[in-house]
Amino acid sequence: MPKIRTVKPSFFMSRAVKKLTDEQKLVWLGLWPNADDEGRMLDEPEIIAGQLWALSKSAVKIDRILDGLDDADRIIRYEVAGERFIQVTGWHEHQKITRVATSLIPQCPGDVIAARQQRRSSVAAVSRHGGKGKEGKGKEGEALDSAEPPLFCPNHPTGSDRSCGPCADARRLHDQWQRQQKPVEKPTVPGIITDPDCDVHLGYPKRDCPRCAEEAVAS
Repeated sequence: MPKIRTVKPSFFMSRAVKKLTDEQKLVWLGLWPNADDEGRMLDEPEIIAGQLWALSKSAVKIDRILDGLDDADRIIRYEVAGERFIQVTGWHEHQKITRVATSLIPQCPGDVIAARQQRRSSVAAVSRHGGKGKEGKGKEGEALDSAEPPLFCPNHPTGSDRSCGPCADARRLHDQWQRQQKPVEKPTVPGIITDPDCDVHLGYPKRDCPRCAEEAVAS
């Protein structure tokens, strides 16, 4: 049963979201009401096409869009015991659910998440050394648009508390990646920032967040 979900205003200020196509943004948002309270759902393009665009998008088209969201690390497409599933990444940063119903869908295997992190770390390393690939601009010295590394460790793919050391390491790697990206133009709306900013409160700094305070001083 679909549920009402929320969309933060900072969604539209996120540099990660900016990289998605308009179709990918709509599909990603459309997954949220249809995912369970842990951000998981069946990976069935035919069903998803019917849920989101019963009259306008084919299952083949939705399948390609889901692949793009997976490549952009907005979702994880995975398989357990021959069944395919989807995990929305960073789910607990997007949704604050007071009474979480236990998911009936198995979580993404740790080895799948570890392999993704390793692959993205390798791409980031190539980019830092001026490598030429589809993620880069192709000219030495130019800013490269490498894949965004995950915010959390393999054991906490959808979020964790601040006591997890591997998650802290993942956030530091993510911070390094953010600083290597080409700065974007700041908006003119008062009280909104986009670069630099806290990796959790994208676009809207919070007074009680130490990370936001550090970024405000640095800027």
